[in-house]
This record gives sequence, C-alpha cells and structure tokens, in this order.
Amino acid sequence: MHSRSKIFQIRADTVQRVRENVDLHRPGDIENAVRILQDWIEKQSHFRRKDFPPEYLECTLVDCKGSVERTKAVLDRVATVRSLMPDAFAPYSVREEFTTIRDHVHLLVLPQLTEEHERIGIVKVKKMKPKIMRTMYKFSFTLLDWGRLRGYWSSTVFVFDVSEGELGELMASVNVLDLRNTYCVVIESFAIRIKRMHLVTSSRLVETFLTLVRSFMRKKIADKIVINRSIEELHHYYPKDILPKDYGGYDKSLDEIQEDVLDELSSKEAVEFMEQMYERRTDEVLRPAGDFSEMYAGMAGTFRALSVD
Repeated sequence: MHSRSKIFQIRADTVQRVRENVDLHRPGDIENAVRILQDWIEKQSHFRRKDFPPEYLECTLVDCKGSVERTKAVLDRVATVRSLMPDAFAPYSVREEFTTIRDHVHLLVLPQLTEEHERIGIVKVKKMKPKIMRTMYKFSFTLLDWGRLRGYWSSTVFVFDVSEGELGELMASVNVLDLRNTYCVVIESFAIRIKRMHLVTSSRLVETFLTLVRSFMRKKIADKIVINRSIEELHHYYPKDILPKDYGGYDKSLDEIQEDVLDELSSKEAVEFMEQMYERRTDEVLRPAGDFSEMYAGMAGTFRALSVD
C-alpha cells in the first residue's frame, strides 16, 4: 500500500503514471514482477532474510525502469553492502544521532512531488566537519530505505545547498574515499534514478569542487549536475507550491519538514522496519562460488573502508 507517509506524499495519479513510465501499468504486471522477484529471493542461499515487503520490491523495480533482472542485481548489491558496511546500516536512534548535527545540516525530502512525480531531496550544509559527514551518510541510507517502503516516485532530484556555508570548508572536511563510497552505495548499489542534481553556491571554488566529484562519477550522472548561484534559480525548475518557505515557497519550512522526517523515522514502525532491513543482508560464506568475484571485484575493500561512527 502506497502513500501512508507524511514525508513521502504522492499525487492522486502518481502510481498509475509511474507504472506507465516503466511499462508495468497493465493489470497484473506489477504483481507478476514482484512475484518473480520474491521467488528469486527465496532461491538465494546467501540472503540471511528473504521476506522483503512487496512495496519495497516495487519501488526498487520502478527505480530500475521496470527491469526485473536489473532489480535482482540491485537487491543483491544492497544486501551485500549491508554486510560489507554493517555499521552504516545497523539500527540506531535516529533522533538522538541526528540531533548532534542538526544545527549544521538539513537532510530531508520534500513531502510533495513535482508534476512529473519526481522526488526532491535536499541537503543544506551550514557547517561541516568529518563527524557530521559520517552521520549524514548513515542518515541518508536510512531515509532511502524508508522511502522505498513508503514512497513512490518516477525519479529523484537532489539539491545540495551550500549557499549559507563555505564550500572551501566543505572540501577540507570531506574524505574523498567516504564521499566516493557513499556515491557508490546510493547511485550504483541502490540504483537511484537521478533526474537532476543542483549545487547551490556562489563560491569561486565551485569548479574545483566539481572536478573532485566528477572524478568518481559516471559521465551520465556528472552531466546532470546544474550549478545555481542562488536559491531563487530553483524557481525556474520547480513550482513554489512544493518548495519550503526558506526557498521562497509555500510549503513548510526546512526546520518543520526536518522535524516531520525525524518523527517518522523514529516511529515504532520505522524502527522495526530498519531492524528487519538490517537482517536482509548476505552471508558471503553461502554465496555461490564465483558470484562475488564477478559482480563485486574490487568493491569489497572500497566499501569496508567507509567508516561510520
């Protein structure tokens, strides 16, 4: 069941339109695809827990453009990453941990979708230190997992807002390996379908920063980065009805939306779900011989290097 979320709202026609976009709109299409995925999961001896919610499978399928085979690969990659990076996915007190960085960062999704059913995620950074970055990574994975259970969207837009921060300070605080690993988890492992990425900053260091992040991005993804010198430039892309007050919009403020996100991720249902998702990882001892080396050659050491306190 979709749209049981305050922070992941959908439009009246979202489910139908998104299914049409991935050619899974005919009666029985989604149900058959999800059933195939569930049958496949049951046969994976290296999956520790196999009862994936059908809503989670469907949202993953949509991000994979309706491809069952690609969805299988993504489910395997994410389960593997949970094993390679246990500290990044282990259950934790969301509110307690986020409170330590709340004065410096907003990390949230806008509750309303665009007219094209895109989900907008916002990362607004005022102050940056290595510890803040690590908490942000962990919180991002939690929000992404919950979104795949309770959300629905056609593609994702990211807004990285450094308009009130120092880009130079951000660059000095970032561990490039950590940043690359997080990109690999979100874009490559979870296979988030990116529509556009906005970088909001007037800093003269913007080209230096772009050179840094483009060094580990696929060109197809890097080409989706848009530089905005001010928040007002976002109005050329998205209606004010769905933007927060801080951005000249008519929806809640960033502080209010952040509080809604923390409330929902701290709910009993969300906590139980996160505990269950942590169990949906792999036991590499049971993986069929050869599969890991073929699909994850060179990745194990990279992912293990991501340190999340």
